[in-house]
Amino acid sequence: MNWNDVLTGLVVVYAAGLVVWALCRHYWPDRWWWLFLLNSFAVYLLVPLPLALGLAVLSGQMVAWLACGLAILIAAYVLGPNVWPLGLRRLGREAKASPAAAPLRVLTWNVLNKNTKHHATAAALQQADADIVCLQELTCAAANDLCALLGEHYPYRLLAAQPDDSGMGIFSRYPLQPVPHDMQGVWIGPPQVARLRYAGRDLTLINAHPISTPPTNLLHMHVTMKQRADEVRTLIAFVAAQTTPIIMVGDFNAAAHSHAYDLVRAELRDAWVEAGVGLGHTFPGKHPIDNGDPNGGERWIPKWLTRIDFVFHSAHLRTHAARLAPWDNCSDHRPVLAQLVWE
Repeated sequence: MNWNDVLTGLVVVYAAGLVVWALCRHYWPDRWWWLFLLNSFAVYLLVPLPLALGLAVLSGQMVAWLACGLAILIAAYVLGPNVWPLGLRRLGREAKASPAAAPLRVLTWNVLNKNTKHHATAAALQQADADIVCLQELTCAAANDLCALLGEHYPYRLLAAQPDDSGMGIFSRYPLQPVPHDMQGVWIGPPQVARLRYAGRDLTLINAHPISTPPTNLLHMHVTMKQRADEVRTLIAFVAAQTTPIIMVGDFNAAAHSHAYDLVRAELRDAWVEAGVGLGHTFPGKHPIDNGDPNGGERWIPKWLTRIDFVFHSAHLRTHAARLAPWDNCSDHRPVLAQLVWE
């Protein structure tokens, strides 16, 4: 047996698998449950890449090196600019003209309806010091406590708190004007739409929480994938009908290589892609509520597997900076904070 041929074969098979995934994602995005899962956790398809490089070195064959080169190109596509060295990204941002006004600091966070440690949530929000805070899974108790704890920081509020996970809320330092809409869908929390004025111009803010896809029932997964895509199309149709610049945030229950994400990105920019550094994974966290429950269904899931919480915006704005905001050690999501300025 020629071991060099075996090693080369392993590298070629791995690279071919990445190519097959990339082609499936391009031509049939999220069409099947297994493709949805691969798209959601695409970054983990790259875990064997260092091993493939090592095997290529050991084999010393050109075919193995060519296969590794192809795999590296796909890795660059999956990871994108967010894993470039920090210095390069900083130089790129500094090349932009300084903003004429202070950046608008926008934060989105699914605070978890089971979370009762609202003082910790308020402390994290105070530390983040955002101008606009958009929350998902806002319960009535959380809304009352956050209003009491943060009321002087955020005098303007649009609250649609609920006793379950369908609650939504916006806390703002800028006056908010609610915008009526009729966006149908099986939302976890119905979208909130508001208009505000930043640095002399009006803009529209959307706080959204599309339906999730629990990986428990394959048929149910397929149904929720379609429902979420329909909800995102509804959002994009609403965005396209607006005459003002747009900021759209929320827990989209879809990762950065999913079909729903692609639908949004065809219309809006992703703040993390523009100015974030690293993978920016926001979900899931092992929160104390489940960790303390011997029957907790999330105990076996590792932390921060994927990125499903986003700050999107129209081309009228650019992202000055984006980062993960302080976490309260209670929610199963981490908040995302973006600083936006007029383009």
